[in-house]
Order: sequence, then structure tokens, then C-alpha cells
Amino acid sequence: MHRQGQGVVASTVRRELGTLTKMLRLAYKNGKLLRLPLLDKPTEGAPRPGFFEREQFGAVRRRLPEDLQVAVTIAHTYGWRMQSEVLALERCHVDLGAGTLRRDAGSTKNGAGRVVYLTSEIRRLVTEQLERVDELQRELKRIIPHVFPHFAGSPQRRGTRRCDFRKAWATACLASGTWWPRA
Repeated sequence: MHRQGQGVVASTVRRELGTLTKMLRLAYKNGKLLRLPLLDKPTEGAPRPGFFEREQFGAVRRRLPEDLQVAVTIAHTYGWRMQSEVLALERCHVDLGAGTLRRDAGSTKNGAGRVVYLTSEIRRLVTEQLERVDELQRELKRIIPHVFPHFAGSPQRRGTRRCDFRKAWATACLASGTWWPRA
């Protein structure tokens, strides 16, 4: 295919062809096309290789800052996406009384909300995390709605939502001797 010859990966070509197919179907439905052309899409790529074993995950987790240890434990336990679901958690999503974490409808990849019940370990970790955030609030003298804010950095950055963890993850992987290129 021409696009792959330009160095575009097969998954991108498949998405582009999917969009084109939708447009062609609309044109056909509205009488602008006499027939639908057939489009050949490249085959699906192989699934991502490899998974962490429990020991490897523990080795990397121990080398992360305390707040990211909590975040990766939540992601690992519940299968949540780290950046868009875990790091985006706010206090309003945490109900320690009911023992739940919640993602509102529209804030997940499929658009459906979800509620998970906290394990005893995660309840303890989240409670400790919120205590660290409370301490940072007192220090900065302002309300921090995020469960995972920046604890270090410039005064403007401290207390703002942490949006990424890939650098810390890569550093922890290297330090543990468990290199995992994808975070």
C-alpha cells in the first residue's frame, strides 16, 4: 500500500481506511455513490508481547516515588489506564466510607462510568496518599482536588495534577533491572 510505503504503520492505515469507509457509506446512503468500493485493509498487528510477572512488578514498584507506587497499584489491580484514569482521579472520585473509587461516565475510554471496591491494601494506600495531599495543601495554603498531584518541582508546578509518569516508570524499570519499554 502507498501509505505503508511512506512509513505509516498498519494500525494507522486501518484507522484512516475505517474513516474513509464511513464517509463512503454515508455517500452511498445519501445517493451520492452508485456502489460501495471494496477497500483492502492491512492485517492486524501481533498483540504486544510480554507481561510483568508479580515479582517484576514489585521490583519496579518499589523504586517509584510513594505516590506513584499507589497509582501503579491501582492501575495493576483494577486494570485502569494509568494516565487517563488513575492519574486523573480527584478527591470527589474517592469514597473511603463506602470503600470505592469511581470514574464518571465520559471519563473512560468506552465512555461508561465505573465503580470499584477497594481492597484493604489499596484502601490503606489511598488513605496515606490523601494524607500526603492534605499535608501539601497545608504547606501551599490552597485546595488540591487531585489525588496524584506533583509533590516536587517549581512553586507553580507543585500541587498541580500529575499527567504523566513515563519517565519515573522508565527510571524504575532500569533501576530494577527489568526494562519494560512501554508504560
